Amino acid sequence: GKPKDNDGQKKVKKQSSFSKYKEENPDKVPEVEMQFTCNKCETRQSKRFTRKAYEEGVVVVKCNGCGVQHLIADNLGYFQDTTGQKAVNVEDLLSAKGQSVDNRLKP
Repeated sequence: GKPKDNDGQKKVKKQSSFSKYKEENPDKVPEVEMQFTCNKCETRQSKRFTRKAYEEGVVVVKCNGCGVQHLIADNLGYFQDTTGQKAVNVEDLLSAKGQSVDNRLKP
């Protein structure tokens, strides 16, 4: 069952207005799915997030295996990559290291 709080009542997970909107209007909130292998623990996993967050916001995902957080996109300039440049997304980060991403979003 659901975890209970101190007074014995079942906890109800609060849902943000955006999460509720996304749930009720899945066709209006396009999502992308990313599959990757954690470079720390080698756990293969899949993560979903909105395309808007990937293209315009910040996306950080937590590894299912070791719990490390991976920066996927930072279009707001919150983080810098190892060269001191503003990170944009995982494609830019890997490109700077001579690696590539199979991006099926681009034509």
